[in-house]
Amino acid sequence: MSGNRAGRSLGLALLATVLAGAAAHGETVDATSTTLLVGRQDPRDGVIHTAVPAYELVSVRATDLRLRGVEDLNVVMSGWGAVVLGDTL
Repeated sequence: MSGNRAGRSLGLALLATVLAGAAAHGETVDATSTTLLVGRQDPRDGVIHTAVPAYELVSVRATDLRLRGVEDLNVVMSGWGAVVLGDTL
């Protein structure tokens, strides 16, 4: 679970950073978050284990940012994280 928390924390930190800068200077900020969850049976060593991998995809895009000395500034950040729920052995 710590991997999922780290990924989510990173995504929230990236989003907060862009939103903080874009609130004063940006024209458009788009953010997406997608969660993918898949359940399956994983046969190993003659035993069937349940595996439920979860993936979190985060993307933030800020466009038309105004910065003195820069004509056109766009910032795009994305990241992902994964965690496997179920039997880990």
